[in-house]
Amino acid sequence: MIGDKWLSIRNDKKKGLSYSEIARKYNIDRRTAKKYCESNVKPDYKYSNPRKKKIDEYSSYIDKLLSEAPYSAVRIQGQVDWGFFENYTATNQNGEEKKLYCFLMILGYSRMRYIEFVTDMSTQTLIRCHLNAFNYFGGYPEEILYDNMKQVVVKRLLKQKDSTLNKTFEDFAGFFSFKPILCRPYRGQTKGKIERTVRYVRENFMVGIKYKSLEDLNKQAYAWCEKVNSKVHATTNEIPKVRLLEEHLTKVTRPYFIDINTVRKVEKDCLFSYKGNKYSVSPKYIYRHVIVAGFDNLLQVYCDGKNETESVHSWT
Repeated sequence: MIGDKWLSIRNDKKKGLSYSEIARKYNIDRRTAKKYCESNVKPDYKYSNPRKKKIDEYSSYIDKLLSEAPYSAVRIQGQVDWGFFENYTATNQNGEEKKLYCFLMILGYSRMRYIEFVTDMSTQTLIRCHLNAFNYFGGYPEEILYDNMKQVVVKRLLKQKDSTLNKTFEDFAGFFSFKPILCRPYRGQTKGKIERTVRYVRENFMVGIKYKSLEDLNKQAYAWCEKVNSKVHATTNEIPKVRLLEEHLTKVTRPYFIDINTVRKVEKDCLFSYKGNKYSVSPKYIYRHVIVAGFDNLLQVYCDGKNETESVHSWT
């Protein structure tokens, strides 16, 4: 299904391909290419009558070759992983003592690092950490590599195109138009940069660490990032902050409200559920996913990047 290539299509547009070039690449109509490029949520679409191509008989072989291809430094522009610090705890916002985890992101070219400590590994926490990392770096890369964490992919198959992404995270990636790349099963070496960063944090930052709270720990973590990103990197022999100027990151131009956003599917009766209530939208969104943002007594509903709040009716 072309819908499964939504992020790839948006990424190609971001790289400078025209609608006509994208249409030829994915064998779709130019208007469809434009629709997918401009959509902020994954469209539901199936070919009604797929056209046969001369290359079809070789497609399985080509897919096999592509799946065996190694990840290059050019392709993987950022890497993300979790670190579990089993001998440490911290108090969460509810005053509960929890195990300590660390979010880590490293940029492939500059080797800029960002770390943030948390007390849970939920999808919402992962996204919030991404937003903080984007803010620290001054932008975000076109593609980010993940080690098949459940907050990103709920069903991992051998080929990424056959895998099922976490819907909330997929919406987040689509919102910013970056493409999640899944580490191939049993190919842990493809994420060496981030694994070395986890080890470096464990053997450098955490040794002898003392902190009064999670906030205090993250203040120290931020200072540590500033320190290591201002020193010459052992591999590049250059300073990460200097190389960052050549990273060509995409600037964050609009906010993403992760703590209040949720994804809902519109059923055949035009209704979707939110916090125990039923709401209706235009019939054109049947079987589509909408993004719901609740602000106190105000409900905002978005689909295809458009605010559909005025067409929403409550059926409490």
